[in-house]
Amino acid sequence: MGNLSHIRKKLSIRNLRDVAKAQDALDANLKGKKKIEELRLKWDGSTDDTLHERDVLEKLEPSENVKVLVIFGYGGTTFPGWLGNSSFSNMVELILCGCTNCILLPPLGQLPSLEELKIIGFDEVVAVGPEFYGSDSSMENPFKSLKTLEFHRMKKWQEWKIDVAGAFPHLTDLYILGCPELTIVLPRHLPSLSTMFTKECPHLEEGFFYRENNSEEED
Repeated sequence: MGNLSHIRKKLSIRNLRDVAKAQDALDANLKGKKKIEELRLKWDGSTDDTLHERDVLEKLEPSENVKVLVIFGYGGTTFPGWLGNSSFSNMVELILCGCTNCILLPPLGQLPSLEELKIIGFDEVVAVGPEFYGSDSSMENPFKSLKTLEFHRMKKWQEWKIDVAGAFPHLTDLYILGCPELTIVLPRHLPSLSTMFTKECPHLEEGFFYRENNSEEED
């Protein structure tokens, strides 16, 4: 794959758990494939070698031109530094699914053009805090372009620290499903939020909630 520099539009790579050497992932040269707009990376099965998984993903860094990124079944406990880097200025959609060993979410608030974010099946995440918003001092409003945010099947998630100034200024749709331990009061400071849906979250009021205007006060 390393020599296929003219691959364009969409690329899907499966069975990444079978990669024996991280160098093989680097040799694929995804970063050099500038014409790929949608990239899907999929691991299958389970792993005991979380460091190897992280090393493989680190070396699968794509080109900064990618617009859609899907990571499925990744087995590391943390993500490599490139995921969430503000240099990915073209990324508009990100789906992270089945990353059951991860204990922290990556700093996705730094992605300047991200409009849709889905986080699914992070079994070990207990709290979502400052690490989610990022540490880039040039970012005044984390998640400044995000419109849709979804959390699904977060079995141990208990706390969402949302007191970050200027975060989510354009978020219109928020979905939280299958988060049985989440007990915090949902955010009320989101100026553009119009639809919120919660389900299978016994500590939260469930159902669809709407706001008819963009004022900061709920009806």
